[in-house]
Amino acid sequence: MTISDIDVDKALERVRQQLKEDRTVSPSLRAAIDVLMLRVKLMADRLATSSRNSSKPPSQDLNRPRRSRASSGRKPGGQPGHEGKTLEPVAEPDEIVRLHVDRRRLPRGRSYRAVGVETRQVQDILIQAVVTDYHA
Repeated sequence: MTISDIDVDKALERVRQQLKEDRTVSPSLRAAIDVLMLRVKLMADRLATSSRNSSKPPSQDLNRPRRSRASSGRKPGGQPGHEGKTLEPVAEPDEIVRLHVDRRRLPRGRSYRAVGVETRQVQDILIQAVVTDYHA
């Protein structure tokens, strides 16, 4: 495997050969170097995996080649003549939550003034379990 014009397998094999020939290296240092070489090999193998040669999904493959999508020429959104369906705000919501803006957290150097209230509504769908017990 080659990373940045360095053949990792050949480099590790050269180090193994040199360790085998060198008799002045202590056994503990030899074991430590073996562990480090194993770690380098594992990291190099991880770099070489992609979504094409492993079970890694393409969305998590940071090194996958990106393709630019050709424009279809259409404008985004609904096509002409399409009647949209948008939820209208409810006149009397079940719950009102007032949010307090902490002025100390706003960016300094600007002047702020109150201009009214901006409202947003979220419509949650509640699903309840109904248990019916039948007796005969």
